[in-house]
Amino acid sequence: MTPHRQPPWINVPVTHQGAEPPARRRRAVLTAFCLTAILAVGGLGASPAGAAVPPQQPGEARYTLNSMGGAQPPAGTYEAESAALAGGATVMTDHCCYTGTGFVAGYGTVGAATTFNVTASSAGAYDVGLRYSNGPYPFVGNKTVSVYVNGAKIRQITLASTTDWETWATKTESLNLNAGTNTISYRYDQGDTGYINLDFITVAGGGGTGANLALNKPATSDSACNANETAAKAVNGSVSGGNSDKWCSLGGSKWMQVDLGASSSVGRFVVKHAAAGGEPATFNTRDFNIQVSTNGTTWTNAVTVTGNTAGTTTHDIAATQARYVRLNVTAPTSSTDTAARIYEFEVYAPGGTPARVTLFDGSNLAAWQHTDGSAATWLLTGGGMEVRNGDIRTRQTFGDFKMHLEFWLPQYPPDVTGQARANSGVYLQGRYEVQILDSFGDTTLANDEAASIYSKKAADSNAATAPQTWQTYDITFRAARYNSAGVKTENARVTVVWNGVTVHNNVAVDGPTTLGDAEGPSAGPIRLQDHGNPVRYRTIWIEPTS
Repeated sequence: MTPHRQPPWINVPVTHQGAEPPARRRRAVLTAFCLTAILAVGGLGASPAGAAVPPQQPGEARYTLNSMGGAQPPAGTYEAESAALAGGATVMTDHCCYTGTGFVAGYGTVGAATTFNVTASSAGAYDVGLRYSNGPYPFVGNKTVSVYVNGAKIRQITLASTTDWETWATKTESLNLNAGTNTISYRYDQGDTGYINLDFITVAGGGGTGANLALNKPATSDSACNANETAAKAVNGSVSGGNSDKWCSLGGSKWMQVDLGASSSVGRFVVKHAAAGGEPATFNTRDFNIQVSTNGTTWTNAVTVTGNTAGTTTHDIAATQARYVRLNVTAPTSSTDTAARIYEFEVYAPGGTPARVTLFDGSNLAAWQHTDGSAATWLLTGGGMEVRNGDIRTRQTFGDFKMHLEFWLPQYPPDVTGQARANSGVYLQGRYEVQILDSFGDTTLANDEAASIYSKKAADSNAATAPQTWQTYDITFRAARYNSAGVKTENARVTVVWNGVTVHNNVAVDGPTTLGDAEGPSAGPIRLQDHGNPVRYRTIWIEPTS
């Protein structure tokens, strides 16, 4: 990877006004776009429609880059501009990179609401992803709105900052839907901050083994550290509501229990500990066990864990019947702190798991778009896709995840050397590049060779196979952590297994790699780089772990 990114298109620097200059220049491609210079009040990071706008700086022009016609969201998607709008919510087109014909703004007024009519094939828990933008006005940082299902308020949700109004992120909530038609509403209530823009929602999963059986079910515990840290917080489907979005106990016997409502076949438990909610990893539950019962009186031990340090743990067991599931904490932390902290306790049917997202299976490019928001135009060939016409990125954004991808490199003559040999890259959250390059037979390990965390760290060993063979990366990624004020508290971490060989093991990455997007608390896409070489990709999937 070198600073050559795309074909030589015209680049226009975009300025931001106010106290928040962008961390790096944003560039806009003038191909099949409508570029409108608006010498009027506001800057590119202007407020949503209906909100007061700070005065323009003298001599400053605002450039609004409208999205290209034909950019479409994934299947199973409901566009915000087609939803029912109320309370000042309105359709706008003055910021780029939305899908469909516009986005919904107007969340500067309490009462603003966008209501989607969605259809569920069966009753159960569904993953509902809201694609949103949260820019710097009237303040920089996380913002909140409330989500309703079928007219009932479920919870206030927190939307991480996207830095500006042209960057979009996705916040996924697990929501229980009825079979048939449902309404899902995002409202600016009293107590919310508002000031967000909405692009679309996706609705996935539900009714099958992937449903979290414990979601929003009755939960009890031995005690709670505070009145807002009860066991109900550990089954609400959220880990992003701040440090109180958890069950916390200082009791002598620390336990929480969930009533599934009926005897069910269970086979997997997922426990999200302190680090999943942004607290120090030393507060992760060290020793615990999980018990099951059909009557709430007679208990059978299903899982025992000692010496845990992970922020999220997954526990598979042989299928068993249970109505009640209990988590007993025997050693709450790896430090002197004595509080148990559980951000989420999930229960799944046998084989149940948080959904794997197929990003590319050889058949189409529906999950991808170019970085300008237009439909991806890479060549489909031989079950793979070949690099051309600029970088592509996923329409969906991700926090923590496990990812698998396969890549194929062309053969070049010996006189083609260095960064010119089959160069591409995989950008995690659009920020951190894992290098792709033909390094077969190269005895030098460097931070610009294959599998390097580009410009940061060389791979521990060279596991390359010859050009014109398919190679694999299996990547485990933990996003950087931020506190409620938007200050980074922990670096991102990456593990890379290259062709079956671990070449990075939980490596801390202290900031974006070259040409990576600026860091921030919001989720980000997977971006594949066009460096001008006909590299191919196939079999790409991702499993969100947060």
